[in-house]
Amino acid sequence: MAVVFYHGKRKWTVPVRFSDRFEELAPLFLRYIPNFEYILIDTSQYSDEMLREIKSGSLQASLFLLKYIFDDALGSQLSKVLQPLTGIPQEELLDRLMAVINYIITATDKVDENEFQAMLTDVFRDAEDTMPTIAEKWFQQGEVKGHTEGHTEGRTEGALSTIVHLLRVRFGSISDGVLNTLKRFDMDRLEQVVALGLNAKSLDEFTERLSILNGEASWSLLKPSAQKVQKSLMDLGLTNQVIELEKSTRTAAEAAEAVGCEVAQIAKSLIFQGKESGRALLIIASGANRVNEKRMKALIGEALVRPDADFVREQTGFAIGGVPPVGHTQPIPTYIDEELLQYEQIWAAAGHPNALFPLTPEELVQMTQGKVTGLT
Repeated sequence: MAVVFYHGKRKWTVPVRFSDRFEELAPLFLRYIPNFEYILIDTSQYSDEMLREIKSGSLQASLFLLKYIFDDALGSQLSKVLQPLTGIPQEELLDRLMAVINYIITATDKVDENEFQAMLTDVFRDAEDTMPTIAEKWFQQGEVKGHTEGHTEGRTEGALSTIVHLLRVRFGSISDGVLNTLKRFDMDRLEQVVALGLNAKSLDEFTERLSILNGEASWSLLKPSAQKVQKSLMDLGLTNQVIELEKSTRTAAEAAEAVGCEVAQIAKSLIFQGKESGRALLIIASGANRVNEKRMKALIGEALVRPDADFVREQTGFAIGGVPPVGHTQPIPTYIDEELLQYEQIWAAAGHPNALFPLTPEELVQMTQGKVTGLT
């Protein structure tokens, strides 16, 4: 006897007589088609109490999921879906959970990821251990799917898609920076993400593991102000690595000596203040140049003054001597020295007198949205 369960939210349009589905076949072939009717069961017509009487945990969970999948309050009903799975053998649990999560993701957007993670943790005490294992299985599915599509890109895209789904289930959301970093990874790196990153206890821990995997400095080894710059770069989708040195990089000359480049390759971030408006202005100049304040006055329409240290920290969140081009407390109008664009690589401060990071002039323009102009 064939039985078909469905959610009951829409009219069932498929013929209940199996052979009717093949009525367009030639009579010669129809005799090979089984002629029977299946029983159609609308799960919305059954009370929760009746469904709980079902002995099979897997079947009970599936029927609860079908009953509530298109319900606006699906999130509040998740415990009814997950609870029956607590009694099934551990070797079956992961596959059942994967099926539930996949169905919810593909069928509806009614469930908030944080809500799902909280419910999963509430129902399964070992959810922290379970989710990474699910991730590994999802990842393997992505690889298989890619193989069937016949190209490496398919494998990578399948793996990336499943990892992103898992991260959103676990942490609620991920930044564009994390997503852009994952998109640049090949299959080997994505495998490491599964192995090393998905057992993280928090999004911050996962992000730090990802930064290490991406070849960036471990945030725990950076000063807090330098960590702030590293995070800002990552949130922008950039992979530039902040480094800390034993030598001071407070001045352009010190920074150039520390990294072995020309003074002119140091992009020094200078904060000025409009004499009349009082607004902050960021000028990123080549380390070999001095800012022509008269020229800047003609460009912006008012004279500039050099503010005190308190103003710089208030506007940027950093102290003089370590002001970076990004990661400020608030957006600041920015002008970039055109002479920096002649170099393949330049260096910028990273929030601390001993910290800086390499970048290209194009990346500097991109991350600051600054206006390139002559400053001398």
